[in-house]
Amino acid sequence: MFLLTFRILLLSYIFYVFAIGLNVHEANDELKNVTDIIPKDTRTTGGYQESKPSRSSHLELTSGLLKDSANIGGLFSIRTFRDGKCQRDIDPSGLQKMYAMVYMIEKINEDPDFLSNITLGFHIHDYCGDVNEAVASSMDFIMSAKDCSNNENLSDVKAVVGPMHSDSALSVASLLSLFKVPEISPFVTSTDLSDERYNYFLRNVPSDDAQIIAMADIVQHFGWSSVAVFSTDDLGYGVKGSELLSVELQARNICVAYQTRFNAAYTDFDFLDMITNLRNMSNIRVLVTISDDKSILRLLDVFRLNELYGYTWVASEGWAWSPTLAEDRYYKVVQGMLGVSVPSFNDPNFKEYLKRLKPSSNDPFLTQYWEQTHNCSLETLSDVSMCTGNESFSDDDPLLSEALVSPIMDSVKVIAYGLQECNSSEPKQLLRCLKNVSFINENDYRISFKPNGDLATGARYDIINLQPSNGFQPIFPPKLIGSWTENGGLEINKSAIFCTSRDGNCEQNWKDVDINPPESFCSADCKFGSRKHIIWDNMCCWECIPCSNTEYTNTTNALECNKCSYDEVANSSKNGCNKLRPYYFTPKYNNIALITCIVIMIGIAVTVLILIFFIVKRRSTVVHLSCGKLFKFPLLTSIICCFAFVSFLLSPVSSFSCLLSATILFLPIVACEAILLFICFTHKRDSKKAKRYNTWIFFIILSSYTSCVAVGYIIKKPELAKDPDYVKDILVIGCEMNSAISCYSMATVFVLLLDVVGITIAYRTRTTQGNFNEAKFIFYTFIAHTMLWVALILVKVLTSDDINRTHLTSAFGMIGSASIFLACMFFPKLNAYKRKPEARILVGNKRGWKFRRKTKENTSESLIEDSSNTKQHLVDNLNKTIEALKNETMQARRVISLCKDHQRDLRQRFSHSESEILNKLYIIRNAKAELFFSSNYMKTTKC
Repeated sequence: MFLLTFRILLLSYIFYVFAIGLNVHEANDELKNVTDIIPKDTRTTGGYQESKPSRSSHLELTSGLLKDSANIGGLFSIRTFRDGKCQRDIDPSGLQKMYAMVYMIEKINEDPDFLSNITLGFHIHDYCGDVNEAVASSMDFIMSAKDCSNNENLSDVKAVVGPMHSDSALSVASLLSLFKVPEISPFVTSTDLSDERYNYFLRNVPSDDAQIIAMADIVQHFGWSSVAVFSTDDLGYGVKGSELLSVELQARNICVAYQTRFNAAYTDFDFLDMITNLRNMSNIRVLVTISDDKSILRLLDVFRLNELYGYTWVASEGWAWSPTLAEDRYYKVVQGMLGVSVPSFNDPNFKEYLKRLKPSSNDPFLTQYWEQTHNCSLETLSDVSMCTGNESFSDDDPLLSEALVSPIMDSVKVIAYGLQECNSSEPKQLLRCLKNVSFINENDYRISFKPNGDLATGARYDIINLQPSNGFQPIFPPKLIGSWTENGGLEINKSAIFCTSRDGNCEQNWKDVDINPPESFCSADCKFGSRKHIIWDNMCCWECIPCSNTEYTNTTNALECNKCSYDEVANSSKNGCNKLRPYYFTPKYNNIALITCIVIMIGIAVTVLILIFFIVKRRSTVVHLSCGKLFKFPLLTSIICCFAFVSFLLSPVSSFSCLLSATILFLPIVACEAILLFICFTHKRDSKKAKRYNTWIFFIILSSYTSCVAVGYIIKKPELAKDPDYVKDILVIGCEMNSAISCYSMATVFVLLLDVVGITIAYRTRTTQGNFNEAKFIFYTFIAHTMLWVALILVKVLTSDDINRTHLTSAFGMIGSASIFLACMFFPKLNAYKRKPEARILVGNKRGWKFRRKTKENTSESLIEDSSNTKQHLVDNLNKTIEALKNETMQARRVISLCKDHQRDLRQRFSHSESEILNKLYIIRNAKAELFFSSNYMKTTKC
């Protein structure tokens, strides 16, 4: 019985391989090795198990539930296929799809209210995206379902999920239909599979008929009159889909200007004609593509290598949701892509499920991906480092990215609902139960089937757009911008669409898309600012190549662009040239230069305040003894010059100013360093002897500096540097300061040499006591100054030769040097004056003596005596102040008494005036009464 079944299987395989057009020699290889495909040693481990196939490229994943479970087969493209065989590289998208099936099976098994009397298992094969591998793997399911080998380890596969590609699905569906094994595909859309020959095939996504209409509606919606169509060369999906698309576009009066086919195995030479033709039709900016997610990457690689950017891609559902599009190398090509996609639901628990996965010897796929991702090995014999197994996937790992996996989960649900409603495991009965399944998924979309296995519900697609987040980083998944339904047609939110640009750097959404949408046509007149490039094999089509910012044309359909001079840029109309605006590193043009000027003024103000303070307090101990008594005012003056000389770098430059600044720019720094060296000599024990040579030392330092600058001048004369910036239409003008050997570089080297000498001398005198440890701060000054200029030199070497940046670096060096001299040499003295009483003791020749510091004991006695005198003086002043306050208090009391007397007098005067007024009012009333009674009226009345 086994031999008879085996022979029937071989004959059926030969027939269907030739029926679908496979290569004869590949078919013979499969026939010769078909007996090896059946696993010979499969052992249950309680979780997953890995079969030991005879072919090294054959990998599978099987649950530990075998005999007492309803097992579901799975066909997924997990590894890459190259050079005619499966490679070790794992595709994270395919791995994620496989685990979506496993996750849903485990989720159903954990639900006590769903399929409670049946436990689901799985038997998953990887076919690497290859048709032959898919057919070979499907034979394992057939043998498993028919139990031809009587092997107890073989699981009873009730139904199969997959494969993911139309060409593979056509071949697999032929075999599975012959042996009555139900199959449901979550992604295959080929219209050929709607034929009654594939009566055991179902799919929970719409067929290409609806998808092609949706894509044609998108092209018509935006008014694109001409497009290019790219499709894969597989018969089931690419060829049939492109033919249907051409018919739909022609029915809408849309021209297919260019149409071609490709596959993932194409070489760069195979793409040469395609790229050339596309370049020759530069106004065709819309590319409608029908492809799977793996083949399209080969096409995108060609576009990226040839720098073909700015096209509007209209993607089929086969690759519109590919997470690989978010990678930097592909995103610049497909940014702004419009695509159709089946509605997707994101299960938040699925991502957590993926994060919890750990490698195991029973899971070959995760093991290989684990080693691939973490660059380690789980085998002890490997040359790379060992994996600990405790590694974790980062949040941006492609395996954890949101992907279109909900159709796979729906496929598992269809099988689970069918098993729940079916009382028999007989294939025909199970197929009938599967076709009777009807439920509403998480997207509120009803999953039900026609008699031929297609979706009975009207087709529905999401319209998506690949957009960036902050900056230019792409986000995934793509943004939902509209929808298409079989009954309602197309609805798109145009304002939410992200645009494309020919340079690959688009920053904005489509503007006024109703008035001026992106155009795609064959050819138009080349206007000003562009030149005409004729395509010889198509005389009605040409491309207009834009002139650069430094080129122009003043005629229509010009064949060449005219070049502007180096200090000119094309005008806005690109029919002539304009002079670039001069730009200097000054506060007028640059905000950083303005801030630098403010810092300079603050530095000068602080230095002047310190100078005034030192003049006013020159008789105090700390000021009198600072900087070797003689050099404090020259040092402060040099520091002011350091701040002031930065103005050479912050003012409009000329040839003379560049020559002058190159000569004297670093002179104040050299003067400050020379003064510090003189101060160091005064702190040495032989300071009297050293002071005799200060003039000679200063002369040697000055002459050495002059010689270094002269050498730099001879080698490279200081001159103006002009750097045109055609983007901002400016001509940056400054002094040339970036040469390896020039006046600036020689002066910088001389400053560093003086720092080295200063560190050496200051180190020897750092422990010298006196004047509040001034020698120690001199040592710190040289150390800080050396570190500053070493850092600035590194910045100049490592950064670009930008004129503004060079000026800013030099200005920062000058300000930093002045600040270091000021902070290390004078701030400690101000702090000592504030906190230490002995620093405020007055010294000088007021009594005919000079402050001399003979010994440590004499100094202490004099300080104590002066301190006691100062305290007595303060007490006397305090007593005088108290006496004056008493006098003021008594005088205030007298004033208060006088005010009270005056107030009393005013009150008496007011009361006397009030009584006089009342008397006068009484007299007036009496006079009125007498006048009334003496009048004629009263006399008449009396009579």
